[in-house]
Amino acid sequence: MKKSVDIAELFYYLYYEHMLKTQMGQSMKESNKELKHQIIHVLEQIIDPEVGMNVLEVRLIQNLKTDNGIVRLTFTPTSPICPLAFQLGIDIKKAIEKVEGVEKIIIDVGGYIDNAKLKSAIDNA
Repeated sequence: MKKSVDIAELFYYLYYEHMLKTQMGQSMKESNKELKHQIIHVLEQIIDPEVGMNVLEVRLIQNLKTDNGIVRLTFTPTSPICPLAFQLGIDIKKAIEKVEGVEKIIIDVGGYIDNAKLKSAIDNA
C-alpha cells in the first residue's frame, strides 16, 4: 500500500510542478511580448534625419528580442560612414532605457566602418 501512496504523491508533485512552469512560462511570454511592443513604440519615435523616417521603417534595427527585461537588438546605420550613427545609436539606447521593465540593453552593431568604436560609444552612453 505504501508504494501506491508514493506514486500518487509523485504524480501529484509532477503535475503541480508542470502546471506552475506552464503558467509561469505563459506569464513570462506575455510579459516579453508586452515589453517588446513598448520598445517598438518608443523606437517608432526616433527619426533618422537623413531620410525623415523612423529607425524601424528604414530597418536600422534588426533582431529585436526581449527576455525577462533583457533587450537585445542589432543597429545598422544607413551607410558604413553614416555621420549620424553615433547619435542615432545613443538615441536608441536612451529611448529603450526609459521603458519600464527594461533591466539591460545589448546593442550589437553591424555595417559600420568601425563597429567596435560605435558599439563602445553606445554602451558607454
